[in-house]
Parts: sequence; C-alpha cells; structure tokens
Amino acid sequence: MQLVAKDRMREIKLWSTLKKEFDDGSFDTQDVNRHQLDSYALIMKNKAETLTSGSSQPEVFNVLGQLQTIERVKKSGEMIYNKKEQIANNTNGLNAKPE
Repeated sequence: MQLVAKDRMREIKLWSTLKKEFDDGSFDTQDVNRHQLDSYALIMKNKAETLTSGSSQPEVFNVLGQLQTIERVKKSGEMIYNKKEQIANNTNGLNAKPE
C-alpha cells in the first residue's frame, strides 16, 4: 500500500508539472465543465461524419439528436459558466413566493 501511495504521489507531482509546463491559457484550469460543451460538440461531429448507410437508426438518432442539442445550447447561450451566479439563481428560485 505504501508503494502504491508513493507511486500515486509521483503521478500527481508529474501531472502538476506537466499542467504548468503546457498551460497556454487556452482553457479554464479551475472549472472542468467550461470546455465540456465544445469537447462534446467535436466528439459528436466526428461521430456524425462516420455514420454510414449501415449505421443503425437508433445510433443515427442518438448522434444527430445530441449534435442538434449541443448546437442549440451553444447558440442560445443556455450554459452558465459562473457557478456562483448559477447557485444564486437556483437559490432565488427556491425562495420565491408563489403568485
């Protein structure tokens, strides 16, 4: 267990060094969710390009549906990246009195 723990600590130190070395500021290192929408969009575009006439109907619907949803969310700006703002909005909604 000590050897495993020592190796994990070595990995963490190595990853920390690599993250600092290659951080060019192109993505948010504090909030992992910030790049998710763009990452999923790229994944779904790649999957859509690999669909063929032999692809199953559920697979086609799944890929195209997810891609359309991602594009709609990006276009409408539905994603809230500021967690404090999102929490405040959710809290205000809970405290609101019904009309």
